[in-house]
Amino acid sequence: MRGMVAGLCGVASLFTVASATATPSEALPQVIAKLSALPAAGSIFENGTSAENDWNALTAQFVADYSSGDIDAAERGIRRALALAQTAFGVDHPYTADSLNKLGAVYEYREDFERAKQHYQAALDILEQHYGPVNLEVATALNNLANVNVMQGEYAAGEALH
Repeated sequence: MRGMVAGLCGVASLFTVASATATPSEALPQVIAKLSALPAAGSIFENGTSAENDWNALTAQFVADYSSGDIDAAERGIRRALALAQTAFGVDHPYTADSLNKLGAVYEYREDFERAKQHYQAALDILEQHYGPVNLEVATALNNLANVNVMQGEYAAGEALH
């Protein structure tokens, strides 16, 4: 909340500064130019770190936890990364898809194949929308989904995805 108030105060001060030095018709373009120079919403937090750096740190920790077999810690971390990606970048962003994909891997590890498939499919939908059908990220998501189908004995569905 403090950040939002500071942001609103900053916008108000832009209007004050612009209007003090220009006529009303000149003030609006100055304000728009200054607002355009601000970072994208959600990209900078109050402590000055970027959302992308935080997301990268969370996903790196996921890899470390998952690789070491600490699946509970991996799940907690990737859920935080997913929430951050959805909030800071949007629900249709590749970072959101990557987080969904990693959460699918947690469910696959636990042999909760239905939930794994749901997360892999959600990641695939975002990636196809973002990159189109011919892309390495899309192929990886298809492969993950196909592998879960094969693990469930759904060989025809797995083969079609492969």
